Amino acid sequence: MEKPRSVLAAVLLSVPLPGLGHLYCGRVLWALGFILLHFAGWAVFLGGWAGLGWELGSAARAAFAVFGLALVAAAVHAGLCARRTGQGYRLRAYNLWYFYLLVWLAGFVAPTYGLFAWVRGSVLTTYPLLSDGMQPGLVLGDYVRVDRRESARASLAPGQVVAVRDPADGQTVRLLRVVALGPQEAELGSEGLALDGAPVPRQARGEVRQPRQGTTGEWQEQVYAESVEQIGGREVRVLDEPDPVRRRVGRWKLAAGQVLLLGDNRATAVDSSVFGPLPREAVLGVALTVRFSRDPRTGDWRPDRAGLDVR
Repeated sequence: MEKPRSVLAAVLLSVPLPGLGHLYCGRVLWALGFILLHFAGWAVFLGGWAGLGWELGSAARAAFAVFGLALVAAAVHAGLCARRTGQGYRLRAYNLWYFYLLVWLAGFVAPTYGLFAWVRGSVLTTYPLLSDGMQPGLVLGDYVRVDRRESARASLAPGQVVAVRDPADGQTVRLLRVVALGPQEAELGSEGLALDGAPVPRQARGEVRQPRQGTTGEWQEQVYAESVEQIGGREVRVLDEPDPVRRRVGRWKLAAGQVLLLGDNRATAVDSSVFGPLPREAVLGVALTVRFSRDPRTGDWRPDRAGLDVR
């Protein structure tokens, strides 16, 4: 059976998966080559980010450049192939709409889903902030990108915000700040934090109001005492009870391989003041940026928070 080839159809088929337009034209080897070129974008991202230690933005831009190059090159080349094919092209057994759908599902959807799942589980994960324990830097409704590479977890430093599973249930993921690494002694007093007997530099800022959700779901303005602490070379805004008598206190002697994690909101955070120091192996990854944020009170998106660095 003779059937002409449409340039427009070849170009459009190249959009959902580079290579489908070539399959339409009967160019099987070219189709396979462009499919592989498309997935080279994933190789660039994973090789640069997880292998070579590139910045996340640089790795993502390089990957999207490869994706874009593969799409444009495939569309242009498939259109040329369709034009050259002309009227005298024999219809192949695979030139059926459901065959293209099958190739798209097996050659794009399934491997892309598998790659996304692997990246989310092992390389770059997004975790929601489940409480107000990291106010004011992170707020309820933030979804935070977390670097789960082994290299990031192996180079923990004071001041970093990390993700850990709550040891109480082993499931809830909490975002907390590293304030001490063992072997080290740490003490949390009403006037702030001390490490190995030396007070962490702290400057009081006065009282501030922050929204807080009550146990019955209602929202109210809560008054806190705000200070700025110097932790690991970072200026960290810390909230606490206005009355020093009501502030949390604790003293810990960390063994080698242990980390002390505190929330920036010392009044409400579920952190090491509740469950104690954790082994370094409990750290799932290091927080990078706010991916997106949605106000839990109104349901409105907060575009001004998207992309914020976690400091």
